[in-house]
Amino acid sequence: MANDKLELVCVLGRPGSGKGTMCRRIAEEFGYVHLSSGELSRQARAKVDCPYKELIDRNYSKNSFVPSDIMCILHETAVEKSKSNKFV
Repeated sequence: MANDKLELVCVLGRPGSGKGTMCRRIAEEFGYVHLSSGELSRQARAKVDCPYKELIDRNYSKNSFVPSDIMCILHETAVEKSKSNKFV
């Protein structure tokens, strides 16, 4: 990571409200890395060796949210792997 101080912008809204569009614009214009919860869970689900794969699959099949503790781990891992300190 570039330094220990993180800049984090959280965008919340209903499905279809434009969260993804706004996050992409913020990322492009201000140099943030866009971390999408949906994209992170789909990437984890696609990995054969992901320890959360079955849990994510089970929640997807029930049309349920992935538990927040798992999503926090996925986000934390993405932040740790990034060279940036600015996330949206």
